[in-house]
Amino acid sequence: MSEVKLYSLHRDATGQISRIEHETSIPLKGHTKSVTDVALDGPGPDALPGAAAHWALSVSLDGTFQLWNVDVDLKRQEVPRLIQRVQVQREDEKDDSPVPLVFGAVCAAADLVVVTDEDEWNLWFYRASTGKLLERIEHTLGRPNAKIVRLEIFSAGGETRVMTAGTDKVLRIWK
Repeated sequence: MSEVKLYSLHRDATGQISRIEHETSIPLKGHTKSVTDVALDGPGPDALPGAAAHWALSVSLDGTFQLWNVDVDLKRQEVPRLIQRVQVQREDEKDDSPVPLVFGAVCAAADLVVVTDEDEWNLWFYRASTGKLLERIEHTLGRPNAKIVRLEIFSAGGETRVMTAGTDKVLRIWK
């Protein structure tokens, strides 16, 4: 599927999800190949019921990530706004084809997007607000055929960090 859908979830007085509105889903379009991951920047699992996510990140095999403002009221038919669409390119001068993306994470507070490629061992760090490449780390997992299977951004000790989980049975924290 080359689109992302946004649904409304409603909570009861106890904070439990009581209803999901399928009819008000809004497709977020723009990818030309399969969307492989979505990530939300928001309040996190410990937030109070009703706390809002502000940004959504979608990554795709078309080699792009898209950053959306999803802090909208679906009842009023407000539409999420595309903030940034970035094409990730290989650095090899002989091959300038798009890099198929598999996983991504976003953190509005740090103005950071991190994505990993189809080979799942390279990390790209981008400034979320501008789409500027900050750094690329190649071959992050020291073993052949090892892949990143999960990617998260978090804060600890006043610093923003990235955690990866790999098929090499190792969690890594990147500063």
